[in-house]
Amino acid sequence: IFILVYSIVCFLGLLQVILFGLAGIEIGKITIVPGIENFFRIGGYVGEPQTFGIILVCGYFIVIAAIKKPNQEIWFHKRFLKIVLLVATIDLIFTFSVAMIVGTLFALLLIMRKSINKRQIGAVIVLIVTIFVVSNGIFYDNVVAKLLNEPFTINARTLSWLQGISMFLNNPLTGIGIGQAPLVNVAYIPQSISEYVSVQLSFAELRTPPMNTYFEWIAETGIIGMLLLLSLLYSVYKLGGKSIHSDVQRFVQLAFGSALIAIAVAANSMSGGFYIGWISLLVAMYVAGMIIFQKGDDTVSKSIKRGKQTCIK
Repeated sequence: IFILVYSIVCFLGLLQVILFGLAGIEIGKITIVPGIENFFRIGGYVGEPQTFGIILVCGYFIVIAAIKKPNQEIWFHKRFLKIVLLVATIDLIFTFSVAMIVGTLFALLLIMRKSINKRQIGAVIVLIVTIFVVSNGIFYDNVVAKLLNEPFTINARTLSWLQGISMFLNNPLTGIGIGQAPLVNVAYIPQSISEYVSVQLSFAELRTPPMNTYFEWIAETGIIGMLLLLSLLYSVYKLGGKSIHSDVQRFVQLAFGSALIAIAVAANSMSGGFYIGWISLLVAMYVAGMIIFQKGDDTVSKSIKRGKQTCIK
């Protein structure tokens, strides 16, 4: 059912690309960046491109797992799943969300590092070259160049990072309180760049939390929150480091674990990652799946059947 709904979401994104790119027809929210010809970003049904990118990433590896590890509970043919994966990839590219694209590529490299062959490497190289050629420099300017340049210049994003660090240093033990960063961040503009900020950036851009989930978390929860986060991350990591006992565990690890890796990387460039419901759902599904299915498929199946019989009685 999830894959069915996810495919509808992906095809909506593709419809946005086709209709607006070829005919200028806008369905849903299309973000147009002034000064760049033929450049637009899709936001699916949510409107905001990065948010749509998060949704795409949360389901991306579930489709990959369904292709690589067939299961009788999955109704769809492999060919359909591959089409959905291709459409999701196109959608992800057209969100032009650097964080989501880089996070997904990083996770893909991790899961493919042992199984990738020369043909797959060649296909990836051809795909990358095709994207660069077809986009006529737009992909490079808005993804690659942004990735290489933006982290090292003063802009709305990096300024918010400096503000987050400043909040933490001024409130090291407990932070300023969950959800408070957007309300007080103007007070934490570093003095050395405050004059530049008043000229270059609008007040609206300052009314944002630190656009880095980790900086945001420690700014709002301090050392106490940081220790709790490290404990949680270590516990989740240990689950994946244990021996895999069943095919379903492998499915869970690929479907949800890979998505969590992508989100963990992307969180360096977005805010609110620990407050977003579907990311919390990913964590819950991964943890529950790795624990429930660690005894092996047969044992779990028997337990489920016994539970059903008890319910019927």
